This record gives sequence, structure tokens and C-alpha cells, in this order.
Amino acid sequence: MLRRALQRQWLHCRSETLCRLHSSTEGATENAALDFTCQPHGGLRSRGLMKYLSPARLLFFAAFALGRAAHAQTQLGPAPGVCDAPLTTAQSRVVDATAFMLPNSWVHPNPDGTYYIDHSPWTVSTAENSSIPVCTDSLFFGIESAGVGSSHAGRTAVWIGGNSFVTAAHRNDFDPSAYTIVFGPLYDGQNCQEFSWSNIPYRNVYTATSTGAVNFLNIDSRYDYITFNVNRYVSGRKPVKIRRSGKPTPGDPLIMVGHPQWAKTSVEVDGEMTGIADYLLGSYMYTNLFPLQGSSGSAIYNLRDEVIDTGVSAPLLGKYDVVNGCADIFRHAPTYSGRTNAPIVDLQTDIPRHEILVSPIDEVVHIGDVGGNLTNSITNYELRAGRVSTLYTVSPVSGTSPNGPSLTTNPIAGTYSLSPTQPSSLTLSASAPNVTTCGIWDYSVDVQDVGNEQNNYLRHRFEIGMKEISVEPSDGWSVEIFGASVPASKSYKVTNLRPTATTVRARLVERSPTIGLPFFLVDGARLSTFTLAPKGQPGDQKDVEIAVNSAATLPPPGTAYSVNASIDIPDTACALTDPLTLPLTLKTGHQRFLAQAPDDQLFAPSQGQPLGTPVILDLPVSGTAGWCVGNAKLDLGFKQISSTGTELPGISSVLDVTLVSPDGTRAHLWALNAIPAQQVPSYVATEMFDFWETPTETHVLRLDDGVTPPLGPDLLSTLASHPVTGTWHVELRRSSGSGVVLPAFARLNIDGASCGP
Repeated sequence: MLRRALQRQWLHCRSETLCRLHSSTEGATENAALDFTCQPHGGLRSRGLMKYLSPARLLFFAAFALGRAAHAQTQLGPAPGVCDAPLTTAQSRVVDATAFMLPNSWVHPNPDGTYYIDHSPWTVSTAENSSIPVCTDSLFFGIESAGVGSSHAGRTAVWIGGNSFVTAAHRNDFDPSAYTIVFGPLYDGQNCQEFSWSNIPYRNVYTATSTGAVNFLNIDSRYDYITFNVNRYVSGRKPVKIRRSGKPTPGDPLIMVGHPQWAKTSVEVDGEMTGIADYLLGSYMYTNLFPLQGSSGSAIYNLRDEVIDTGVSAPLLGKYDVVNGCADIFRHAPTYSGRTNAPIVDLQTDIPRHEILVSPIDEVVHIGDVGGNLTNSITNYELRAGRVSTLYTVSPVSGTSPNGPSLTTNPIAGTYSLSPTQPSSLTLSASAPNVTTCGIWDYSVDVQDVGNEQNNYLRHRFEIGMKEISVEPSDGWSVEIFGASVPASKSYKVTNLRPTATTVRARLVERSPTIGLPFFLVDGARLSTFTLAPKGQPGDQKDVEIAVNSAATLPPPGTAYSVNASIDIPDTACALTDPLTLPLTLKTGHQRFLAQAPDDQLFAPSQGQPLGTPVILDLPVSGTAGWCVGNAKLDLGFKQISSTGTELPGISSVLDVTLVSPDGTRAHLWALNAIPAQQVPSYVATEMFDFWETPTETHVLRLDDGVTPPLGPDLLSTLASHPVTGTWHVELRRSSGSGVVLPAFARLNIDGASCGP
């Protein structure tokens, strides 16, 4: 119910205005409770830390707040500024293309033609106090934040070429023209300058317009993007591009540049793509990036492919304790996996393009045998210009080796022109005439947009002579019910997945006991070696049979025997498949039996003094003769109704239970005078049962030696070694004055062992 309530309130606020999230704080205690109020302006506020949250992120935060996880988190320093460490060329490009997006009323012209931004020391705002200072030894102490006093707003926008930007809207009625776009100084590793609040040159200030804006926001689904134009083309900088084809790979390095807590430009360069979160409808997931309020719209930039993969939609909420009148701020630990946004590539056809488009951009994999043909030997690429004619260069192939495969380009490496009205083509041809042994090679060709200085890496991977197999099924074999009706073997299909003939080894890798014949065999022996033909040819599959060794002297009844089998490729230098370990377990001489009382015997026992006449429930057990009781469990289901028709608890306290085996052996399992009142509830559970054809919650008394020991003169083990097959009986009595007790079912589970000679 909490989850649904949070989602409803969040969706309402997010669609109407923005939302304010309050969390109760008393003294030095951490955020412990959450409530909402909708505000016509601003962001989502949690006692002063602003944040736009998706329902999933909101629930994530609620769990942390309610769980009081503050000091279990790793305390971190502030996000680094642009001048705190040297940046690579690719990293500095993202810095130069990232801008502050501020309300128009907060950006003012100076007399000398420069601009000034309203700013003040950042403070925490709560429902009780609109301005709590940050503790001197805390995260964000001393930072200046855009806005005045406790009023802060704004976000991050990214330039993608021409006069086009992209950010996160958060609202369907978001109006870009209410904002001014402000760039920081161009990054210069030798003479770096931090973001300025008071002396911003005109060339770094732009006015956003509504003209040309395209809103991709869909709150109920995945996307939180908006593109917009500014009043003139951006000059003196290099734009970044969005991904327009292909997809990222888990492990790709990421960078995020933005304005957390509406502060100066910060850079986080240690991010890593971790994958896709299906439960968030396809959002990319990452680690080691910390988007806070003000980071909304920041690009999550893939440094491997040099593209924007997604943008920040739901920032991470900072947390704090109020200690001695100041706010001690901290962030979550770096293992936190944050939500970004849905992949921007999904929307690429509707986002303005100013750069050269090379497609397809996915990595091409060439597979072949040594001396054989390669897959994908010819790859054709199409090149399309942006909005103006441009030059592009084709680089020489990188990553080559003298005895490796060959990759050639047509046209050859050089500089070429490209018109918006006339696409061009590029062909890459792959072969491997000089390859004499198995191996993997990674080549690439860079098609660079000269005007924008943007790279398009065409990656080609060669896997020649490599060996790979599949094994189905891939699990082990547990022979826990070994009897005449149970198969004594299991088959595994091994398939060659590559065009190279592959020798495979199937074997027992360890066994116990260490003497005598093994209890399992692989294809009739301890070791089986065979060769699979190349993929697609006759003989590229083989069935491997693992069987119980009938010639071995099996363990005594009830003894568990375990061993591992392994299926692998002995040629480890060329193997792509790791050895597959198959756990094998054999429990000999056991068979399981289940019996349940027929429905037509479910009636109320009569009342007597001190116990009524027994009701007898019959439990017939059929099967092969020769099995005796090894272990037994008995479940009894009841409904108890008082004389006034009210259901009563504690049915176990009014019953007397005896189990009788087919040979007449009696085990008195439940006696009223032996039941400690405080122990009864631990033996009683509930489950749904069709009671008189109506699904009804039924009390269940579970009798199982060692887990819930029967409270009576006898244990279930009293019946050990007695024959299993035949009709078992459950005798039930109830005490006088206990209302009506209706047996719902009796369920008997027996683990049968061989009766022996």
C-alpha cells in the first residue's frame, strides 16, 4: 500500500507541478518518515535537498529513509570540479558542451557586457527552518549555489550541435524559454578556470527559445528528454553527439558533467555502465556517478564510443543529519546503481543531427577456422552529412599484427568531402590468409567528422580457430528417489558452436569413496573423449550419458554419495567455453510416498468425556512391496468452530492424535496433557484448502521429528522399519466443550528405505 500511495502521489505531482517531499528529523536522528505536498514551482525537496524522483527511485529512497541506513553509507567528498584533475580530450569535450540552465530572472547583465548569476551559500531547508547551514566538516560546505537564500532551481543542458540542446523536462508543460543557458570557461588543462558567477562573457550566455522544441517526456513510461534551440548558433566549442545506432556494453567507461546542488560545474569520470534494468522499463544502470538535484539533464557520456547513451532523469537524493543546528550531508556509497533514463538512441530519428552519421555502428565479429572463410567478410557502411557539407577522414586500420587477419578499407585512408544531399559509402573487407593458429584480434577504423572533430569507431573483432560448445541441460543430476520406476541415467547433448572441429572431454573429476568402482559412469567409463565436427556438419553434436554404475557395490540404504562430472575442451588456449561442472548425487535405497485422506471422510468427531469417539481418516499407500519407513511427516488440517459459530484459534490444544501403520503399530503423537501452551503456536501454520469446495484458510498442525517434535508418548520414529505399503490410519479425538472441530485433511509423507533381507 505504501508503494501504491507513493506512486499515485508522485505521478499526480509530477504531472501537475513538481513535488515536495518532507522527511521528519528530530535532533540528530536520520530521516525517518515521508510526506508530500505539491508546489507550483521548484523541485522535489527532502528537508532541503532537491531532487526529481521517478516512482521506482522514490520507493528506493523511502526504503532507505524508513530503514535508517545513514551511517551504513560511505561518506564521500564533493564531486570534483573541472580543474581538480587533468582531463582527457574526450572528457574535456563533454565539459565544454555542458551548460547551466537557469531561470531567466537569475541571470543579469553587467555594465561591461558580461553577466552575473544570483547565488548564495547553499543551505538545507526543512519544514521548520528554511535555512539550515551546512556543517563545516560536511559535504557541500562552503559551496555557492545558484539562487537566493533557500530558493534554488535550474538544471543541466548539453549542446549537441548548431543551436540544439537536450535536457530532462520532468514536466509536460516545461517551457525552455523560461531559462537562460550559461556555459563555463573552455577547459584548458594548462590554465584551467573554474565556473564564474559574476563575470561571464557574452559568448557563453544564450537564450533558450520554444521554437523548434520537441518534447519526448512520457512520465508513465520511459523517456524524460526535451530538445530545444537557443537564440544563435554556439561558437568556439565542440558539441557532443547522441548515440544513433548500436548499444553500450556493460563495463563501458562513463563520465557525467553537471551542476549538482546548482553549484559550479563538476566532473565525475569514474562511472561504469552496468547494464539494463528491465524493472525500470529499459533504463540504463551505472555505478560510481552521483547525480544530485541540479544534475537533471546531465549527459551520461560513453567514453568508449564517444556518444551520449542517456541523460539523468531521476537524480540521487542526498541525505543528512541535523546535528547541533547544522546539516551533516552525505551521499550513498559508490556501489549505488542509479537510474539514468531510457536509451536516447530510441529517439534518435527525432533529435536534430548536426554531425556525420555513420551506420551501422555495431561491432562486427568475424568467425572462421584457421585457413577457412570468415563470416561477415564484407561490411558496407553509409555516411550521411549533417546540415552542412563537411570533410571526413578515414583512418588507417589500427590494432593490426604481422601474422594476424587482414582488414582493408575502400576508399583507402584519407580525407574526403560529404554533402548533405549525397550520402557516401565505405566498405571494409576482412580475410585471414596469414593466420596459422587460433586467436582473437581487435581492429578498428576511425571515421572522423573533421568539422566537429567527432570520432566514429568501426570495430571489427576476429575470432579464428576458437572453440566453443554448448551443453544441454547444464545442471547436474540428483538421484534422490532411486527405485525401479526411476531412470538410472541422464543424457546431455553437447553441440559445437564454431566452424572448427573440437575435441571434448567428459569425465569424473572427483569421487568418494576413493576405493572401489565409481558409483557413476560417463559414457560407460570414468573418462570419455570425442571430437565434434564443425558447426553445421554431420557429427557436430553428441549425447553424453551419465549413469549409475550397476557393477559397483552401492552404499548402504540411506547413504548420500556425491561426485562431480566435468565437460570441457582440453585445448584451453583456443577454448571460449569454460569447463562445465555437473554435481551428481546418489541416495540409494530410498523411495518417497505421499498419502492424503479422501474428502468423503471429513466430518466432525463426536464429543466424549474426557475425549470423544475417534474419527479415523484412512491414508492408503500403494507401491512396490519391500519398502519400510525411513522417515515420516504428518500434516493435519482443521477448522474449529465454537458453539456460537465463531472460529476459535488453537485447534492443537483440543486434539488427541494417533497414527497407526498398516501392520497395526500405533504411535500416540499428540496428547493434550503434554502440550506446553507456549509451544503450541510454533507447530501451527495456515494454508488455503478447498474446504467443502470453497477455498478457505485452514489451520495446519505439522508433526515432524526434529523440526516440530510430536508432543505425546511416541515419536514418528516409532514407526521406523515398519512396512510402508497398505492403509495407514489417523485417529483423531477432541476434548469436551471445545466446539466443533472439522478435519480438513491428513497428509502423510514417508521416505521409504529398503526393508533388507
